[in-house]
Amino acid sequence: MDPDRLLRKAEIAVGTLCLAAMFAIICTNVVLRYLLNEPIFWAEEASNYLFVWIGFLSCAHATGEGTHIRVTVIVNLFGERVRRAIGLVMDAIALAMFVSFAGPAWRALDSLHISIALQIPERYPYAVVPLTMALCAIHVLIRLARDLRGLALSPREEPQ
Repeated sequence: MDPDRLLRKAEIAVGTLCLAAMFAIICTNVVLRYLLNEPIFWAEEASNYLFVWIGFLSCAHATGEGTHIRVTVIVNLFGERVRRAIGLVMDAIALAMFVSFAGPAWRALDSLHISIALQIPERYPYAVVPLTMALCAIHVLIRLARDLRGLALSPREEPQ
């Protein structure tokens, strides 16, 4: 199986579990709060952390799918070869950005404290930031390798 596809499926699976857990926590908290007047004191914090995981994992998934927002008005004015070259340059820039963010994000985890309601080290919920940067970098690397291989194998485009 394609490693990029497997990675995207794992991102969807973990994101789905986070969404299901968040939904269950919020629904349970609403029932307990309004029916028994006994809310779960940690429910909001847990659902916030799960929401952050969902958001960052969706960013990694969108990177893998190549569906992030793009402004292509100028790029579409060029021929296929130039568009491919621009895509390669943009992927190289994105890769440099993701790699440059991953290290500092990982080091920043050591400066976090214990969460107030859950009483867990905040490095666990916020570990999604360097993890996502690494996942995005892997997706871009795979796409770059695929595009470069396709560029080497494709016939030359005729001048217009």
